[in-house]
Amino acid sequence: LVVGFMALTGVAVWSHTPVRKYKANVKTDVFPEIFKFFGEDYLYSENSPLKMELLESSGIIPSYDSSHLEDYVKGNYKDVTLELTEARLTEERGSSKNRRTVTVFNGIFVLLEMNKNFSGKTIVKKDAGKMGNWFTKKLGKSLFFKTTATDLQNVKLEDPVFEKKFEVYSNDQVEARYLLTTSFMERLLELSSLFSKQGVIQCSFYLNKLLLMIPSDKNRFEVGSIYQPATFVDDINHILKEMAIIFQIIDIL
Repeated sequence: LVVGFMALTGVAVWSHTPVRKYKANVKTDVFPEIFKFFGEDYLYSENSPLKMELLESSGIIPSYDSSHLEDYVKGNYKDVTLELTEARLTEERGSSKNRRTVTVFNGIFVLLEMNKNFSGKTIVKKDAGKMGNWFTKKLGKSLFFKTTATDLQNVKLEDPVFEKKFEVYSNDQVEARYLLTTSFMERLLELSSLFSKQGVIQCSFYLNKLLLMIPSDKNRFEVGSIYQPATFVDDINHILKEMAIIFQIIDIL
């Protein structure tokens, strides 16, 4: 029985080797070509060079103990540098026997290096409900995020649909309303529905950057079944739709 089990294991590993090689080749050969459709300067890498320290300054990154970034895309659109990476953030909670690892964020970071100056910081985060919002305002900081926001004040917007999903905080009320136009909020809601059915997009304008934090349970850069035709039509269509909305956001700003 032991010898038979070892033989079957060996056969399984041997037979799966071409599948692993095929999936690896798709990442190195196919995805870079898909993104070159947007421009020759667009690059795709399985490994992400983005540093969490840069993103933490945004004020919307949840408290975490460990981070894993992969599948990185970088390019330019109308003189705006765009970086995109898949991310998973986890945190250790509880103690002793109750200690467990919890995923606090799974999805995509989109970082835009804007070609205009922001004098302040404006963050758009998921509405935490009446109780959560009350604590945020009273304590002057978020209960769920690392970065304190003692100098940020709640910004009321006129869009009722947007107000139901998001809470906006800024240290410059005028600039916040200048940035969060009706068109921008419509694209944000559209991007949220396209990327994710599980959560709400959050974003931050800071240091002349715009960070979009998009929750998603779908791994966009994993190859599907080998028994399906390798046309990549679905992958290409999803990438085209998602990138088109990101480009629209850049156009609006």
